[in-house]
Amino acid sequence: MTTKRYSEEFKQSMISLKHSGRSATSLSKEYHVSVSTICKWIQQDNPSNTNVLAASVIDPSKIKQLETKIIHSDMRSQYTSELFEETLNQLNLKHSYSRKGGPGDNARIESFHSILKREYINFQCFQSLEEAILGIDTYIRWYNKD
Repeated sequence: MTTKRYSEEFKQSMISLKHSGRSATSLSKEYHVSVSTICKWIQQDNPSNTNVLAASVIDPSKIKQLETKIIHSDMRSQYTSELFEETLNQLNLKHSYSRKGGPGDNARIESFHSILKREYINFQCFQSLEEAILGIDTYIRWYNKD
């Protein structure tokens, strides 16, 4: 399998078109470039978007409302980071982990994440954390109602 090489000029024109309001999906269809490739170019053009930590999306008011004392996650780096652990400590939460290589520990959510990625995320190109949170929240609300 050969990898296509695109010129910097072409990449910049795709980024400009995306920033002007064109969707990554429409650009993908028109120029025969995958959505993930277009999103990768946009992230490389703005590196501050690439380092999103899980701790930045914990909403303390929701934690208090749910009256939870434990957060359960897998062992991916965003959940084992010092920042995430400090955030949990500040909220007096204990951290529970799934066994390494044991997605069956949380099969229902793993199944939902697969659907979320396949039906929604793979067709999006988020420009910011806020845009990603809003889009995913909207999808989850739609998914739960239908």
